[in-house]
This record gives sequence, C-alpha cells and structure tokens, in this order.
Amino acid sequence: MEVTGKSCVPVTSASVVRHYANNFLSHGATIERLLETAGICPVYLDVPDAVVPLDNAYRFAELACHSLQTQHLGLHVGLASSPADFGRYGRGLLTTTTLGEYLARAAALFNALTSGERLWLSEHGTRIGVNISSPGDVGLGMYQSHLGTMAVTLKVCREVMGPSWSPDEIGFAYRSREKLPYCDLFAESRIQFGLPHSFIMIPRSAMALRLPQKLQYPCDGDSQLIPLLPASLVGLAEKQIEAFIAEGRRFHIESVAESLAISKRALQRAIGGE
Repeated sequence: MEVTGKSCVPVTSASVVRHYANNFLSHGATIERLLETAGICPVYLDVPDAVVPLDNAYRFAELACHSLQTQHLGLHVGLASSPADFGRYGRGLLTTTTLGEYLARAAALFNALTSGERLWLSEHGTRIGVNISSPGDVGLGMYQSHLGTMAVTLKVCREVMGPSWSPDEIGFAYRSREKLPYCDLFAESRIQFGLPHSFIMIPRSAMALRLPQKLQYPCDGDSQLIPLLPASLVGLAEKQIEAFIAEGRRFHIESVAESLAISKRALQRAIGGE
C-alpha cells in the first residue's frame, strides 16, 4: 500500500482485536496462524495502546468465522462483552449518567476506538437511531464488527429499560446467508439485511433514563482522557512508537510500517514529507 503523509490508514484499537481473539480462544481454537494470515503480528495485541489496520482486523474476523463455521462470531463476542472491555473508550462511556448521554458520548468519541468506522445518532419521530457504517465493500469481517458493537449497545439499553425490552427494528448492511441465531435481546425485533448501513431503533423516551449503578464506572482521569486517533499517517506512526515504548518493546521503522500494513518506503516518505 502506498500512501502519502496527509492520508491515514483506517485502523482500530488493538484492544478490540485482542478481545475478539480471546473470545476465539474460548472456543478451543488457536489464533496465531489466523492473525498472521490476516497480516497481524500476534505480539502487537499485547500492546494496549497500539492500533491495527482495519482491513486486517476485518480479515481476521472473517477467517475466524470460517474456522468456527459461523457467520455471527461478532454476536457471540458482543454478548460476552461489556463497554469496559474496550479500554479507556468503553470505561469513559460508563461515567455518564443517562442512556442519552451514554449514546451521545459513544458516537462523539467513536474515533478514539476506530478511525475507519462511523457511529452516529439520528432522529426518527419517537425513536432514535443508533447507526454504524464502514468504508469499502460490505463483507463478512465488517459484519462481525457491526454485530459486536450493536450487541454491546443493546445490552446496555436493556439494563436501562428492563429485561423484557427489545428494539422494534434492527438493520444490517451485510446480507447474511444464515439467519441470526436466536437471541433474547432481539427476539421481538424486525430485522432487515442488505441496507445502506446498520442501525438499532431506540425509543426517544428512554434517553432520559439513568444507567444502573452496577454499570457505572468511577469517574477518574484515565476514563475522561480519551484521545482521538491521529488523522495522519505520521501521527499513527508516532502513536505506535509511543505504545511500543510504553510497554518496553524494541521497535524499528520496519516493525512500525509492518504494524500499519504499509511499506517501509511509504512510511519514510510520509515522515520526510512532514
């Protein structure tokens, strides 16, 4: 991949990929070969503040689905997750007090978790849409990301609105060849596939409801300091280097370029252009 200093490789937090990988391991599978096939060096997942190219993360999720013979790994990951599993971003969401604040903060700071996907809220009369979209062609790996994000969001909504609540409508950009497995979270929902983007519809009246105390995370400096991902390739390279140093790991320009799925030459040219 050849890029310029002004462009940026879409990335996601290594903590997200590590969470998927840990769930994959819980099924008794091995992940090193799948990670390497997807272009992800396994040791990078042990660096909390590192990032992984989004296309590589999608590829890993796709390979994991094929290995486990499912199209819905993201659903299982989401159901086994809480926002706090996704680092400072997730913990920061849980310092809010109402569902409306939680969702607004999730959308406003989503770029702290991934620079390639978009999360936004939309108004539809008595309902609020929680929407997610991704760049490029809609594929199986991308679908896992949407499934996981939506499952975690639905779990938080149910904690707020009660154990019998489920959204009246859910939409997915992906056209799944398999039915979604039964899940109580959306047992009563109308589900559509092959749409322009994925979404969940939530009652507007629920926005003022408070998050249960058991969900809330203590408000501290770490949960409030949620930096967005860099908007340039040079910024991403600097972030990777800082993440490696913080973990006491050695690095060189080849390893930084490899971690961003670009050539050493492209990275050198970008740095020189700055």
